[in-house]
Amino acid sequence: DIHQKRDALSKLVALGEPHHLALVRKSLLDPDQEVQLYAYGQIAALEERYENAIDSVDDGTPEGPRDPEQATKLATAHLAYAKSGVLDAVLATHHCELAIEFAQRGRGGADPKVAMRLELLARLGLGDKEGAEKVVSELLALDPEDVEARSVAIEFAYRAREFDQA
Repeated sequence: DIHQKRDALSKLVALGEPHHLALVRKSLLDPDQEVQLYAYGQIAALEERYENAIDSVDDGTPEGPRDPEQATKLATAHLAYAKSGVLDAVLATHHCELAIEFAQRGRGGADPKVAMRLELLARLGLGDKEGAEKVVSELLALDPEDVEARSVAIEFAYRAREFDQA
């Protein structure tokens, strides 16, 4: 029934996780054209929400905000969009790269660890192991007890089979 499919699509989009959006994307191939259009509309609305979130913290200058706190907020918005599952691989990569750029600017803020964690997540999203390891080292130098950095460091050591480093 069309109403059940629309309701299910709305609920999946509301959950907003990438694996939920994969199911919404499959609905773009539904034999019922009305379901296809509804799925497309839901994805477009979600894209618009992420773009509005970026626009709300962007200062409108070509180089972006210079204020570290604003840069961190912008990094957060770009990373959320990159990880949303809404974008294709090329655009997700682009938004991860922007998240890294703004997170690096955010390091000058009141709590540089927030910006560093954002950079770490964006580098992991890009598969940039070397860059992520560097950020982990910097985080641990700043705060040896940082839980997120320690868990990533342990994961790196485990994957490299360096069990004595974990």
